[in-house]
Amino acid sequence: MIGKQKKLVLGLTVFSALLFLAIDPITNNFPSVMIDAAKQINVRPVGEIVKGFKIQQVIPVECFDVERNTFSHNLIKDVDLEILLANYSNRKNRGTIQVSIEQGKLKTIQNIDMSKVEDNSFHRVCFPVEEFAEFSLKNDLVLKITGLNGKSGSSVTAWLTEDISKGVAGINGVKTDKSLVYGLLFKENAKSISYSALALFLTYMSLLLLLIGILRTSRFIN
Repeated sequence: MIGKQKKLVLGLTVFSALLFLAIDPITNNFPSVMIDAAKQINVRPVGEIVKGFKIQQVIPVECFDVERNTFSHNLIKDVDLEILLANYSNRKNRGTIQVSIEQGKLKTIQNIDMSKVEDNSFHRVCFPVEEFAEFSLKNDLVLKITGLNGKSGSSVTAWLTEDISKGVAGINGVKTDKSLVYGLLFKENAKSISYSALALFLTYMSLLLLLIGILRTSRFIN
């Protein structure tokens, strides 16, 4: 009977090790930052993003560390784009900018109220993760910014940098040798992570109590 007890203890030890290995990726392997913003080198504005003004930039697949970053729709809450904008020295601006991220026929769109853009600051645009359900991190993405109704003298602008490690921008159909200053972040869903870890912990405790009961029964019978 002692031999059986030792086997049970050994089994519990192995199970505990596997449990913590399972919890670790749930809590640690979903980094929030997928693409860091390009370096600000000799930055210049693109010009006022008035009605019809278009900026397009390919987000190269090389920017994503696919092996390190597993795209789990169950654990990611939403996807944030941060882009460096300016409002011309806190000028009062009006109008709307459309921002989209596309891949082939897939597209997710959000709008920016130009009156809420701060000067020389990263403006965050949040995309619900459900809209990325068919996107793949193994192919390039395309970032597009379009002026919907802005007018000259009351529209914001975006900054361009000479650091093109995050792609090259095109303005109104003309390719440049510069890049938008942007970052792309995948935000974790803390509740999903917590619930998954809690479920594993409760499973572990249930098996532990079961084992204790078996050991006590074995001693009584012996």
